[in-house]
Amino acid sequence: MKIRINKKFSRYLLPMHPVVLITTISKKGEDNAGVYATLIDISYNPPIVLFASNKFQHRMINNPVVNTSPQDTYLNIKETKCFIVNVPSMSLINKLKIFAYPFPKGIDEIKIANLKKQKPFELTKNKIYPSIIKECLAHIECSLLKIINIKQSDHFLIVGKVVAVSYDSKLGKDFNKARTNLIKKVFGNLGAFSKDERLMGRINPFKVKCPVYITNKIMFNRNK
Repeated sequence: MKIRINKKFSRYLLPMHPVVLITTISKKGEDNAGVYATLIDISYNPPIVLFASNKFQHRMINNPVVNTSPQDTYLNIKETKCFIVNVPSMSLINKLKIFAYPFPKGIDEIKIANLKKQKPFELTKNKIYPSIIKECLAHIECSLLKIINIKQSDHFLIVGKVVAVSYDSKLGKDFNKARTNLIKKVFGNLGAFSKDERLMGRINPFKVKCPVYITNKIMFNRNK
């Protein structure tokens, strides 16, 4: 026997997705990173990936800097036509809380999270290019193929052609073993669901609070 439920709960029945950090850069050279659980591959040859970016910044409870403008990830990709998918391990869960917070445009979340930047392999051919997050385990460099705006959807679909792939040597030199090690370090509760709330890692995006000292420091610097 099958049980029918409200269609809005469809996303709760899907297998878990890996949580990734997508790094972008603006034409002004401002680095940005956002946390996403919507990335999938839609072609193997050539390799093509797709992810969904909310049309507006997430509206979170107790967030003093909420705005309804498009997400920086979308705006930057539209400008510079490239992005990098960085795959974090479970050890970075506490850092992901920072990337889930909707800071004002122009704020460098990578710097706030105290993570290191590294040059990509292929995208350095571009005049302006985003950074690899060194502490992440794997990286997929992409050039923009298309941005799809479905009017009935609250997300933009961003399609990218894979131009380079790399992973951390600590996972092992043999690729098959490295892939197994990566899966062990990436999954767990990443992309899981709990009750009626979607979790990104162990993060409830509607209860994320940025440390007050970070918020105050940012607002202070922006008003100088």
